Amino acid sequence: MTSGHDKPKPRRWAAAAVLWLAVCAAAAAVAVLGVLSVERLRSPVEIDSAYVALVVAEAFFLVFLWPFFERRAGGESFGEVVAGAAARLVGLLFLATPLIVLATRLCETPPLAVVRSQAMVFLIGVAVAVAVRLPGAVLWYLPAAFLLSAGVPFASYLLREECGIPVAWAATLSPLWASGAAAAGSPSHASFIVFACLGAGALLALALSRRGAPEQP
Repeated sequence: MTSGHDKPKPRRWAAAAVLWLAVCAAAAAVAVLGVLSVERLRSPVEIDSAYVALVVAEAFFLVFLWPFFERRAGGESFGEVVAGAAARLVGLLFLATPLIVLATRLCETPPLAVVRSQAMVFLIGVAVAVAVRLPGAVLWYLPAAFLLSAGVPFASYLLREECGIPVAWAATLSPLWASGAAAAGSPSHASFIVFACLGAGALLALALSRRGAPEQP
């Protein structure tokens, strides 16, 4: 059996929730302050992109910050991993609802784009929550996340500049780009298929690793 200190602590998830809101609010604030941009000093994003900025911030948190909280949640069975991660994801999205409503009102985002983008964020979160529990994830997860999030867009830029290859393929592999594209109203389903497959593959790998692992006394 696992000891009591291995189980998730409420304070840990409270800290994750506070950090989640801080990241989301910062992204929305930067977008809103875009209305104050002047010719010589412009905001990184403009107010009409507030919802896209918010969704990208959600994906950034889940890919790069949430693993530090999820990875420490030891002593869970396979079913508890899936149910717990899904419940925490729903809780985070619920906490962000006021910011989501504000951002969508600012830039008049269509409801379908909101549903698609939040579904994409949820898919990414599930894939991350499972991936960080795979064997050796402490060594390979962050390099893989950086490669998909930054390396793929950079490679697509180089290929476009040097070979004239369109960059659309990168939006299906980079979680930040995919979430931003969904928030912007992209009709493509390719990124949903890719991240659903990544999540399913991670779930299968986790199930197999748990089945083959020796039972803890």
